[in-house]
Amino acid sequence: MELLHLFDPVGFWRIDLDTSHTYVSAGNAALFGKSSSSGPINVAEYCERIHPDDLDRFLNALEQAAREKTSYNVCYRLVIRGKEIAVQTIGRYRTSQGTSGEIIGITIRQPQQPEVPV
Repeated sequence: MELLHLFDPVGFWRIDLDTSHTYVSAGNAALFGKSSSSGPINVAEYCERIHPDDLDRFLNALEQAAREKTSYNVCYRLVIRGKEIAVQTIGRYRTSQGTSGEIIGITIRQPQQPEVPV
């Protein structure tokens, strides 16, 4: 865990495909400019932080991973407090005994991309 702090902010998350409940780590909440929560998050509030030009691409990658039981890697922009922040999400389908499975992933801020006022 100590090593992970060198790469802050790093966010982990998972989506239960049966319930659509989405759980995020404190790091993921921080990337999206949200408070951390131990329960399921409001996905709509998180999607509002994704740049409108990138939202469909992001959602399509998630849907494809769930449908085809595969992985994905998508770069997109968040808009937090009037600034664009470039991030990358890598996710994959994972089986879960007795369920339809889940999508798990990691989101990182792309360090080479500076914040850009919008």
